[in-house]
Amino acid sequence: MVTAQTIPTKPFEGQKPGTSGLRKRVKVFEQENYTENFVQCILDAIPGGAKGATLVVGGDGRYFSKPAVQKIVRISAANEVKKLIVGQNGILSTPAASHIIRLNKATGGILLTASHNPGGPDADFGIKYNMSNGGPAPEAVTNEIYKLTTQIQEYKVVEGADVDLSKIGTSTFGSMEVEVIDSVKDYVEYLAKIFDFNMIRDFLSSGSFTVRFDGLNGVTGPYAKALFVDRFGLNESAVQNCVPLPDFGGAHPDPNLTYAKTLVDAVEKEGLSFGAASDGDGDRNMILGKNAFVNPSDSVAIIADWAQKAIPYFAQGGIHGLARSMPTSGAIDRVAKARNYEVFEVPTGWKFFGNLMDAGRLSICGEESFGTGSDHIREKDGLWAVVAWLSIMAAANKEKPGTSVGDVLNAHYTKYGRNFFSRYDYEEVDSDGAKKMMEHLRTRFAEPNFVGSKLDDFTVAKADDFSYTDPIDKSVSKNQGLYVLFSDGSRVIFRLSGTGSAGATIRLYVEKYTQDPAEYKEDVQKALMPLINVALQLSELEKFTGRSKPTVITRAAYLPETMRAVLIREKVGPSSALYIGEAPTPKLADTPQSVLVQVKAFGLNRMDLLQREGKYPIPPGASPILGVEFSGNVVDVGQSVKHLAVGDSVFGLATGGAYAEYIRVPDQMVLKKPEAISWVQAASMPEAFLTAFQALRVLGSFKAGEDLLVHAGASGVGLAAIQLAKAEGARRIYVTAGSPEKIAFCKQLGATDGFNYKEGSWKDKLMEATNGEGVDVIMDFVGAPYFEDNLASLKRDGRLTMQGFMGGAKVKDVNLGPLLTKRLRIEGSTLRSRSLEYQSKLVQDFFRSGGLDSIVRGVENHDAGTRLVVWDTFDWNDIAKAHDAMQANKNTGKIVATIS
Repeated sequence: MVTAQTIPTKPFEGQKPGTSGLRKRVKVFEQENYTENFVQCILDAIPGGAKGATLVVGGDGRYFSKPAVQKIVRISAANEVKKLIVGQNGILSTPAASHIIRLNKATGGILLTASHNPGGPDADFGIKYNMSNGGPAPEAVTNEIYKLTTQIQEYKVVEGADVDLSKIGTSTFGSMEVEVIDSVKDYVEYLAKIFDFNMIRDFLSSGSFTVRFDGLNGVTGPYAKALFVDRFGLNESAVQNCVPLPDFGGAHPDPNLTYAKTLVDAVEKEGLSFGAASDGDGDRNMILGKNAFVNPSDSVAIIADWAQKAIPYFAQGGIHGLARSMPTSGAIDRVAKARNYEVFEVPTGWKFFGNLMDAGRLSICGEESFGTGSDHIREKDGLWAVVAWLSIMAAANKEKPGTSVGDVLNAHYTKYGRNFFSRYDYEEVDSDGAKKMMEHLRTRFAEPNFVGSKLDDFTVAKADDFSYTDPIDKSVSKNQGLYVLFSDGSRVIFRLSGTGSAGATIRLYVEKYTQDPAEYKEDVQKALMPLINVALQLSELEKFTGRSKPTVITRAAYLPETMRAVLIREKVGPSSALYIGEAPTPKLADTPQSVLVQVKAFGLNRMDLLQREGKYPIPPGASPILGVEFSGNVVDVGQSVKHLAVGDSVFGLATGGAYAEYIRVPDQMVLKKPEAISWVQAASMPEAFLTAFQALRVLGSFKAGEDLLVHAGASGVGLAAIQLAKAEGARRIYVTAGSPEKIAFCKQLGATDGFNYKEGSWKDKLMEATNGEGVDVIMDFVGAPYFEDNLASLKRDGRLTMQGFMGGAKVKDVNLGPLLTKRLRIEGSTLRSRSLEYQSKLVQDFFRSGGLDSIVRGVENHDAGTRLVVWDTFDWNDIAKAHDAMQANKNTGKIVATIS
């Protein structure tokens, strides 16, 4: 018998899985013991224990999947798991894994996926646990996993050679059986029992209905080839991007109009009849037709309407019920009513669907976020939805040859009417104001005449606070949102979350129903505008929160033509010349590699003051609006953007334009904002930390064990340099500053000592502190007054980096001898004047260096020596005061302005 080894370890913070499991960057999972800890805790949390269990293992094939599978094998063997069923090469789509669990009556499954998130060494990885019913682990299990991750002190492994994942068959690892299975075969055979493959094949054989499926280089590629080519008889041109790649070919595997752009273009340019795509792990889908896009809410409703006519699984077994998540449009409800099906409106979360399915009460369901499924498994299923649509098209063309996807859509609207839907997020509003708004709505709802009253052209039919009692386990989910249902089927929903010190988020969902055929082809935002106005008037949202516009809109189509921005009267002048005026909203036309960000906060820099006074030349092509660093939400993305999506919270660097509601910026100049840092903290980072990173690593070639002097140590850049140098392994860090308080603060962050430049020679004090050695690198912002002393303070082979000339740029009567005798190097650079290519590379190098992660970890752990130091925050209406504060040079750290 093979003996298991016990490996000591310690907990990692933040290993809290949700319904979608634990998702982090690859390099987080690559940390020593990180993945092992989490896998051990999964096994320990399995109801009934891991001993004797049969587990299914596989995932979407993203980067780090194969090493993760081998770790799971070793840990499972040590924990006496009886058998692992592993997809060949570690590949199993999430729907296929759910089916394999159910088919083999397995204890559960460990799925390696981060769904539709990008992949690669600098991207995301994920691990989730599914139960014996094939569905995601419920909250009780994920809570237990998290609890164990906070307590773990050891994990178990059995050492041995890696299992050959490429070879189908059974082997043993220790005393555990490992079966490597064909990843595709069982799932495709199951779909063949659900659908009429012969009907689909006959329909497609004429060649008049042309098809293209895009696997987005995700897990569904091999499944799609088995279906479209092998089973439906189409040629290879019917599928694209169908080889699973660890980095998804550099693409973003999210099936929407932005990231599946090559498919969208092919359908349009080649005049294809049908286009479809699925995401990284195969549980989402997008459906297109010639001149037609099927939104997810309409898609699930149409599948439900055609199910018994077009899909044998439902023709034979019947429809037991329909369901949607609460925010999803009510299109499916109309199908249920017309066909006398039971229908459920549940809170967001696939577990609510799973309970109903297990009880035989639900057959077909869907969510607003491209997720559609049925009771054949317990996960969303992208390819199931695609084949369902092909079945519908085959059946529709039997009835009327030549029927298109658009015809099916229009026929559905003619029969049931159309539901327009969108969502608007108001983030970090004042908590008290948000609560007062919700109480105001409750008061209005309680008015005796509110139901039946008219709000513009809409008549109130019902108003309440959404609550859901699970009919299966009787659990109650309360306070899911205040809603108003109108007599025509339209509705508005108000949900409030996050009422802590960081502020609250108000989510407004708007859905309009119409039976007017003239409106069916309207733009969604235009169609919803009357209802949006009703929602804002009813809630008095602007009165209670001060917000006139949402932070995030579900679609970028609602962007205004003009935006508010800080402008300068007469284009140059004192701080009193600053005012908030109107400027054109930036567009993404002809900038496919850019994103549009709705700005939450922006940082102030001395170059802003100089530019305001006409003393700082604006780089070619840069926005004339002030500001080079910002934080906010992505509201639109260019066609070539891979790693960002609408709704992402980000921060970044720009060549100008941050003092505005919206900013356009190249995607490589933007990073995702960690949850641990606020909007203000994020806006304080880019210029300071990137300037410090450039000075230390790029210009100064600073390395561990060296000594550093930072002039203006209490400035934003100076404080960033102290923390980066400390993280790099500096031996000693010295600063100059203008007060004892500033020096003391620098020492709190890691400075060894500091010298008050107002009290004698800082050079003499430095040389005394270093026993006459001096330092290896000096970061200087002062210029001429310090130049000669800087040369004298450097060691042999020392480096002087120049970031500014606050004291002047002209040097007189200086002995340059030390340049030769000590082999000194001097290099200067301003960041803003650098090319976009240089700045983009700097941003990405900073991220890859781990500099951001080290700061975020320090913030999360409340490390006194790691801070994002914000001296003061101003509302942008007080921008003149913010500039005056910086001009006075009293700040220790950054000054940040927030947009209200």
